[in-house]
Amino acid sequence: MNYLLAISVGPVQEFIAAARRTRDLWFGSYLLSEISRAVARTVAQQGGQLIFPADTSAENVANVIVAELSGADPKKVARAAKEAAIQQFEEFAEAARKQVADAIRDDIWQEQVHDVIEF
Repeated sequence: MNYLLAISVGPVQEFIAAARRTRDLWFGSYLLSEISRAVARTVAQQGGQLIFPADTSAENVANVIVAELSGADPKKVARAAKEAAIQQFEEFAEAARKQVADAIRDDIWQEQVHDVIEF
């Protein structure tokens, strides 16, 4: 059976609202693009035929991924894609945490990091 899988990655509006400067807005866009790229790559690896984006080599990837699944379990593909989104965000977060490790409370940091990605 064929399925059409549509995934939306966020939080777009929260990143826009939190931006104080143009570079903040740019980085939020970059961050979501890289998370979306990881999602699209995972969907393709799980057997999905990407419709949007057509491939993952685009300079920027929108926060909506659409793919056709032929024979793949949509729940399994979506679960793997969500894990890829979270993992990509956590890699960015860990790189940031290493730079400010002495100035943060790790328990609060971990709680906030695990509550960002919308899928």
